[in-house]
Amino acid sequence: MERMQTLKKTARVLVYLLPVATLLAGHASLPQLPGLPLLNVVLLLLGACFIVYCVGSRRFRLPFGHAAPYAGVLILLAAYGALSLLWAKNMDYSWNIYTYQALGVAAVLCMAAALRQRGQFLRFLDVLTLCYVFTVCVGIYEIFTGHFIFSPSNDQLQLKNAYGLWFPYVTFNNTNDYATYIILFFPFAAYTLTERLRGLWGRAAATALFAAAMFTMFNADPRILYFAIGLVAVAFYVCMAFKPGAGRYARALAGMAAAGVGAVALLGGTMLIKASVFASEINSINMDNHSVSERTMLLFATLRMIPASHFLGVGVGNAAQLMGYFSASIKPFNVHNMTLQLLAEYGILVWVPYVLMLVALLVRFFRYRGGAFRQDALASLCFALVVGLPVIGIASADMTHILAVWPFFGLLFVCLKVLYPYRPPAAGEKARKLLFISFIDFGDFTSGSSVRPQRMAQAFGKLGYAVTVLSGLQNRKRQRWLRVWRVWRTLRDDLPDFCYVEPPSGPFFNLCDHLLLLRLWANGVPIGLFYRDAYWKFADWWGVKGFKRWGLTLMHRFDLIVFRITCTVLFFPTQSMADLFAFPRKAVLPPAGMECSVPPHPPAGKALYVGGVSHFYGTDMLLGAFAILNEELRRPVHLTVVCRKKEMGDFFEPYLGREWLTVLHLSGDAALAPLYAQSDVALYPSRPDRYMDFCMPVKLFEYLSRALPVVCTDCTEAAAFVRENGVGVVTPYNPREYALAVAALFDDPDGLQAMRAHCAEVLRTKHLWRHRAAQAAKIILQARQPAPFAPQPAD
Repeated sequence: MERMQTLKKTARVLVYLLPVATLLAGHASLPQLPGLPLLNVVLLLLGACFIVYCVGSRRFRLPFGHAAPYAGVLILLAAYGALSLLWAKNMDYSWNIYTYQALGVAAVLCMAAALRQRGQFLRFLDVLTLCYVFTVCVGIYEIFTGHFIFSPSNDQLQLKNAYGLWFPYVTFNNTNDYATYIILFFPFAAYTLTERLRGLWGRAAATALFAAAMFTMFNADPRILYFAIGLVAVAFYVCMAFKPGAGRYARALAGMAAAGVGAVALLGGTMLIKASVFASEINSINMDNHSVSERTMLLFATLRMIPASHFLGVGVGNAAQLMGYFSASIKPFNVHNMTLQLLAEYGILVWVPYVLMLVALLVRFFRYRGGAFRQDALASLCFALVVGLPVIGIASADMTHILAVWPFFGLLFVCLKVLYPYRPPAAGEKARKLLFISFIDFGDFTSGSSVRPQRMAQAFGKLGYAVTVLSGLQNRKRQRWLRVWRVWRTLRDDLPDFCYVEPPSGPFFNLCDHLLLLRLWANGVPIGLFYRDAYWKFADWWGVKGFKRWGLTLMHRFDLIVFRITCTVLFFPTQSMADLFAFPRKAVLPPAGMECSVPPHPPAGKALYVGGVSHFYGTDMLLGAFAILNEELRRPVHLTVVCRKKEMGDFFEPYLGREWLTVLHLSGDAALAPLYAQSDVALYPSRPDRYMDFCMPVKLFEYLSRALPVVCTDCTEAAAFVRENGVGVVTPYNPREYALAVAALFDDPDGLQAMRAHCAEVLRTKHLWRHRAAQAAKIILQARQPAPFAPQPAD
């Protein structure tokens, strides 16, 4: 255990070095290995620490917390970028571009995994701020001296800017890359200074750093980024205005605005001497300006390139190589627009998740309500920077090529984890919150498949759990997606302690339900799913043929893959059905009954069947048995059949009008209650086959709820239940044998009365819905596994 703790601390120290490693990526390497940059060494060591930790702890965990889906987007970007190298136009160039992107993504993932607490986040910001101050100081030195410490490979080093000074480069390839770094990380550096120094000293240090950073920005001459600075500032104040404490923050916000405006005025009036120079720079941003006209041509060429391969993109690094094909006046050149570059090179396949990631981050940061200035200010800073990112991405030739900028995404993810700390679901007896997922409309009791979910939800509630129900038929797609989305939103701040799922008999039709299970699994919520039926495995029972059958089978198999990944335990009605499936953890959770008050009455010679009508359900055998019972054996027992009218078919035609038969079309507890009260025995005449042998019908327990003994055919699981509990008789699937079994029950009125009392007692002691709910909750919570993407406990 101590070695694991030491390993985690070592990994965290390496993550603290990432700002240094990314800033010096192209200029620092080990003395013994001059061809291996420092960043590669740090990332290799981090990867080794991760592998050793997984092997040592014997579990695979990616503690991204709330940042998990956003980290997944960058993983998709890196994975697809590697695949797109297969159609690279210039492998050396594309590999160079992809290497920077892959290293950047790796740095982001390391940050998102290792930094879990506010203290760790601030220590990382301390290192980042030191790097930022170093960059600004070196930039100022280069501006005044023209001595470039890191010897950038740029043929314009000896050129002077409009102020008669040199351009700052520091470790970057050009001044636009330098300015991009300055604008992206200044808010975090200023936030760190005010956090660490506090009071007047913190505000003074942040203001001084802003003045120095803006001085280097003006000398770098990134005219397009002037608009980005304004956009970020406006977005920050707009976001802060919508915070609940906006009135209390007014004084602090006004002071920040005054300090910023004062620093810019100071630069324009004293440091730059000629304020008109800055104004002329702003005025030159028009189509006559070379930089603007060049970016405009690149924009239109890229827009023509995108439809050529809109879904898969042209491949990483290929946008620059193909630029000449879409604009005769442009030689191979980078897009100078990060957003469009990702769309052109990666296509809709990656670009849409990337844009959705940015939109989701905007929403999360905008909606954050911390109740304190520092937390709300951090959320607003992140919001403002995400708003300005598309504009900031226009300045540099290829923003994904700037390794020092990639930690920006890591900071967004870590801020998300800090602002929305992960609260793991409660375990054991402390678990009180349940998410109950069903695929029916509650209030409908017309079939066994609709009865069970509602009874289970009610039972969980009676056990004291706070049950959140997700219901609704899945063929109402729009309604289902909306309901899943409402639940999805609540998971951000209020995770359930566990989840129980009652799926439909068929496959999931809506991807949103798969995604919801994956989201719960990723956040460490234990999931128990009751696998209702397996009729799709049996050709005789499944009336679907052809292409539709193939498609539905494929959907069922996809569901099983998702269940295997996400579900802590799978419940089955019987052990026989559980044996058909290979899952790591299975349990039997048969149906149950309701505790009903059934007044005793002497046998009245009435038998009841409620359910489906078909050859498989033994309807023909049942009718034949009662014909023998009443007409050959002369035992007057009245049969009442309750079924759907559309299912009657030709089964009843030979028997309609006979005194011993009544056919009704009713549904619901209220309508059926009088029939149950008047009946003496219930009937389960299903024909034994491989499918019926493993079934455990809900109707069997509905009969027991009314203290009705059951005459059951020898279907394996149902017959075993009847025998083991002594709640009826079992007979072979034969009309005469079935008739004799019914007659035997009525021949012993006292025995029949005793059996009815025994049925009620068996149900009350171990087969009520509360027994099933308690059993399910116990198994799910005991079998819970660590969350694959949730933060680990604090060290």
